[in-house]
Amino acid sequence: MNHRRRPGTPSPLDPATCPLTCAAKNTGLNTAVQVKHGAAQASPSLTQDQRLAWLNELLTGTSESFPDRVAGVLLLLYAQPLVCVTALETDAFTEHGDELHVELGRHAATVPQPFAGLVRHYLANRPNLRTGGGSDSPWLFPSTRAGQHIHPNTMMMRLRKLGVNLLGARNRAIGELVLEVPPPLVADALGYSHQVALQTRRRRRRTLGSLRRPTTREDVS
Repeated sequence: MNHRRRPGTPSPLDPATCPLTCAAKNTGLNTAVQVKHGAAQASPSLTQDQRLAWLNELLTGTSESFPDRVAGVLLLLYAQPLVCVTALETDAFTEHGDELHVELGRHAATVPQPFAGLVRHYLANRPNLRTGGGSDSPWLFPSTRAGQHIHPNTMMMRLRKLGVNLLGARNRAIGELVLEVPPPLVADALGYSHQVALQTRRRRRRTLGSLRRPTTREDVS
């Protein structure tokens, strides 16, 4: 992956605006895309209902810390590995009118509501600023060590402790996005290679095709 290193019931998310709408507008492709519920699959992946339920929990829950909630949302919305999430700088986020955009690859992606409000609130209330370099710290997730961002392993352990399946979350997020948006656009917006995005869509289509295929006598004999 070529990432840019920058200085339950899911009621609120049914359906959620696709976070790649902004990138689609910039290229003239698929401007009305929305993330929809997908079918469950037997793979190291969450179901789409589980993904949406986790997004709802991170949006509205109170048991998670603020940084964990934002990092989890970036993982579940944009299929971003935590090593890249924790290295994000605040200027990866920019305001464009009423929209909040995040730059993770070649094209900016929208941060859909209601998550944009969560991220905006976090940007104005980042923790560890006294020990992590003050308000001038560029990091989205400042560490308690001056001048550094939080270590990805620290964030990984915290989200795993909450019960988030990190690989499953990434697999489901990218798997849904490549079904709704052309894979090259997904790749450019999220920092994936075109090959990975295309292979992911082929796998998802095969999985969906096998789930929809009616069972025959030959299948059970």
